[in-house]
Amino acid sequence: MAGLVLKDLLIYKKEQLKPLGNLVNMLAILFLIFRVKPEFSVIMINLVVLPISVMSMPVQFADQDGKCDWDKRAIAMPVTKRDIVASRYAACLIVTLLEFVFVIGINILIVVARGGDLRHNFLLAVLGLAISVVLIGVSALSNYLSVTSGAIVLLITIVLYILGLLVGNRIQVDWNAIFSLPPHWLAVVALTVALTLYFLAFNISTAIYSRKHR
Repeated sequence: MAGLVLKDLLIYKKEQLKPLGNLVNMLAILFLIFRVKPEFSVIMINLVVLPISVMSMPVQFADQDGKCDWDKRAIAMPVTKRDIVASRYAACLIVTLLEFVFVIGINILIVVARGGDLRHNFLLAVLGLAISVVLIGVSALSNYLSVTSGAIVLLITIVLYILGLLVGNRIQVDWNAIFSLPPHWLAVVALTVALTLYFLAFNISTAIYSRKHR
């Protein structure tokens, strides 16, 4: 199964090495760091940039698989159908953690360059990580559904997330009150819920994939 995970990670590496995409991303990040209010830039980096950046990876993995008819090759390998799906979810989780580490670096840069509370930024990044785990799990699940069903599930998830952000902004969430809670408790609850939903998406994907390739 490790070889299957490595295949997806190599696709991720290839996508990250595209010069034009890297230039655009870097300019956008620099704009958020130096030209936007620190409070807003921290929210954008952790709750928008991180989730959206990882959410697209399962789609890119599936696109590359389709180009080389990967399913037929994978079925012929000495691995179970559950292993094939598990390798995709493992790769997605690794990509999410790599992006999280990158975002932590950006948060540190924001604090150094613009000031702020690194503890608050870190907790917001952990919340962004939890959200990212859920979104990338749903994105991976959508690839195992039919084209129409997958697109609908993905679209609904994106719309709900955007609505959540808008409602949170509308009701003016008191982040200070949230961050006054024990940080370890916040992190554990957020990540536990996220990983539970991720594991649920994995099991549903495994059932769908096994039924398709009996």
